[in-house]
Amino acid sequence: KYLGIFYAKNGQTQQAYNCYDILINRMHIKDPGAYCNMGRIYMTMHQDSTALKYLNEALQIDTSASAPSSFIAYEDIGLIYAGHGDYKTAFNCYNKAMKIYPYDEGLYLNISNAYMATKQYANAINDYTMLIRLSPDNSLYYFKRGVAEYFMNNLNTAINDFEKTITMPGLTSDQAYNLRSRAYYNLSVIYKQQGNN
Repeated sequence: KYLGIFYAKNGQTQQAYNCYDILINRMHIKDPGAYCNMGRIYMTMHQDSTALKYLNEALQIDTSASAPSSFIAYEDIGLIYAGHGDYKTAFNCYNKAMKIYPYDEGLYLNISNAYMATKQYANAINDYTMLIRLSPDNSLYYFKRGVAEYFMNNLNTAINDFEKTITMPGLTSDQAYNLRSRAYYNLSVIYKQQGNN
């Protein structure tokens, strides 16, 4: 199990799969955490139906609905359904996960992203504000809140969030999103709307 975790963290998906395949399908160990991890491996391979099978099995094995593996399973099932546009089921799963760990940062981010996708911008702003409280140095949350504020036509508030994004020290995760360049672009769009050439 722990060797599988090690391989998965290091991006060695096939080796991680091999470990969990031995544990689950050959040794027949009913470990809900192992089933969750196998589900995640299938998610990385974009085999969502098989991932759902393992994640749901984890919930069947895990009789205590408040265990960490239940939280992981509900959150990942929610991610899969959100990825397929079924946000009603996704929100249902996220709510079950939230009952287990109410202030998990990753879960809040997934929920706020789902709010953005369903154009529930006010809810998204509330959640991004909560994320900023949980992690005030994460510029991604300011950027995303700025986008939600823009769609709510709160242009001055959006400007503040985009300017905050630009002035904050960059995190490694920001590079993947090109946050600063996107924040500058969004500011230019707003200033153009306001006639501020």
